[in-house]
Amino acid sequence: MYDAILAESITITGHGGDEIEAYSARTLQAGPVGGVVVLHHLPGYDRQTAEFTRAFAAGGLNAVMPNLYHREAPGAAPDDAMAAARASGTIPVPDERIVGEVAGAAAYLRGLTNSNGKVGVIGHCSGGRQSFLAAVSLPLQAAVDCYGGFVVETPPEGHPLHGSPALVERAADLSCPLLGLFGAEDQHPSPEHVAELEAALKAAGKTYEFHSYEGAGHAFLQVDRPSYRPEAAVDAWQHIWAWFGRYLLSSGSERSRYVHLPDRKGRDQRQRQGSGRMDPGDRRQRLLRPPGPCPGRAHAQHRLPRPGRGPVGAGRGRAHRGIGAGPGQGDPGHHGLRPSRPDHLVRDRLGPDHAAPHSALIT
Repeated sequence: MYDAILAESITITGHGGDEIEAYSARTLQAGPVGGVVVLHHLPGYDRQTAEFTRAFAAGGLNAVMPNLYHREAPGAAPDDAMAAARASGTIPVPDERIVGEVAGAAAYLRGLTNSNGKVGVIGHCSGGRQSFLAAVSLPLQAAVDCYGGFVVETPPEGHPLHGSPALVERAADLSCPLLGLFGAEDQHPSPEHVAELEAALKAAGKTYEFHSYEGAGHAFLQVDRPSYRPEAAVDAWQHIWAWFGRYLLSSGSERSRYVHLPDRKGRDQRQRQGSGRMDPGDRRQRLLRPPGPCPGRAHAQHRLPRPGRGPVGAGRGRAHRGIGAGPGQGDPGHHGLRPSRPDHLVRDRLGPDHAAPHSALIT
């Protein structure tokens, strides 16, 4: 298969028809492949979130991250952009604007020449709440909420997100399967908030899967913060890859398509879906057919380096809540996508049988 990615800053059409900056990372597989909208955290459109976006491209998906503060501070550094947004009263960003930005990002992904038409959404911290918001507002195929606060409760006075409404009453509007990843020691959301959201999804008959990790608090996926919990992060990343692999890879087409699959020992395998198959261990076979040009105009700023990549072995979680009732979508037997790992993460931190997840982890 053709194994390469293209990452760049582009311009997309966002809420209200406005042109906004976005960071695109695309696999150069011929496809068809799915797409992921990445929603950055409260600190903004930063290096860590860009790495996270590139991780999905390295794993065989197309991904795009809209700059939610572009209107207030076009081209500004993340800290300056967030400060400008707060000074203008834009934080919290209105829900209708978030939905419009995600809709524009999803349209961009579906318009790519190697797209299979399937789009998911993922976000951390405030982006986790916005991921749930998008999933109850737009027709999507998968959603991942990484410790998104204020889905069930409302932000207290003095909090930057004060004024954002709770979303739990909209659980019946969920358009796609939802994966939730939470820290048992987190306060926003707390275990009680997670239980309330789970009850609402179960009552609505929605497909969901929640995993809560003992010994982990908020931002346990953030590798450069004291809150980072490697065992929980490894397990969480395995669930993310499996979730998107299940719901975003199948296209309904009978023609062959190449996908990444991890084996249980963390080795890279290749499998061709369709009427024919190739030896999963044969690395010599490649599909040397890159896709045609993709829509979106290159942006002059934010040229970021490509991270290193490598397979990730199975991780160990500490706790999980299970799967709620409701009709599923996609292929429940699919093992998921191939994870990626940056070179600077050391395998020895987790022992010889474990590898660390990708470093682009956001709160």
